[in-house]
Amino acid sequence: MFASKKTLISHLIFIVWTIAAVIGVLHHEFWRDEMRALSIAISAPGFTDLPAYLKNEGHPILWYFVLKLAFNIFHSTWVLPILSILFSAGICWLVLYRSPFPLLIKILLVFGFYCLYEYGINCRNYGIAAFFLLMFAEHYTRRPDKVLFAGVCLALAAQCNVYATMLVTLIVGWLVIEKIRLHKINFQFFACVFIVSCSIILALVIMYPDTDTLVVGKRIVDFNLFRDVW
Repeated sequence: MFASKKTLISHLIFIVWTIAAVIGVLHHEFWRDEMRALSIAISAPGFTDLPAYLKNEGHPILWYFVLKLAFNIFHSTWVLPILSILFSAGICWLVLYRSPFPLLIKILLVFGFYCLYEYGINCRNYGIAAFFLLMFAEHYTRRPDKVLFAGVCLALAAQCNVYATMLVTLIVGWLVIEKIRLHKINFQFFACVFIVSCSIILALVIMYPDTDTLVVGKRIVDFNLFRDVW
C-alpha cells in the first residue's frame, strides 16, 4: 500500500512537471544557439557530412545527429523543443522512479532550474548529456558488474557537449582505478574502456578548432598561456 502511494505521488509529480515543461516551451523564445544547432543539422546533406559542418562549433556530434534524424522523419522544426522535452522527461523519470532520494529532494530536483528549464525548456545539448550521465549512474549503481551498458551510456554522453566529454574522461578514469582495485578486470571492462575512449577521441577530433576559428587565437595550443595562468 505504501509503495503504491509513493508510485501514485510520483505519477502526479511527473504529470505536473510535464504540463509545466510544455507551457514553458510554448512561451519560450528560442535563442540563436538553440536554432543554430537545428540549422546545422538541417543544412548538412547527410549524416556523414555533420563532422565537417561542426568544424569550429566546439560541440560533438550526438545532439546534431539526433536533430537531423528527427527532422528527416517528421520534417518539422518542432522536433527541437520536443526532443529537448523528451530527454528532460527522461531525467525527470530517472529522478522520480529510479533515484534513492527522499520525496522532497526529488520534487526540488525535478522542479528546479536545471531539470525543468536548463535541460528541457532551453533546447540545447545539456539535457541529452545529463540524461545519459544519469543513465550511467542509475545502471552502475544497480549492476556494477555489467559495465558494458554503462560504457555505452558514457560513450553517448561524451558525444553531447564539451563539459560532458571532460566529465566522462574523469569518470572512466575513476572506473579504471576502481576495477583494478577490486580486481574485476574482464572482457566487459576492456570493451567498456575501449568504447568510451573511442568516443572521447572522436569528440576531441570533431571539437578541435582550426586556424579559421573565431574563438581562439591562431595558435591553437599555446603552452605559454598555461604557464601564465599557473
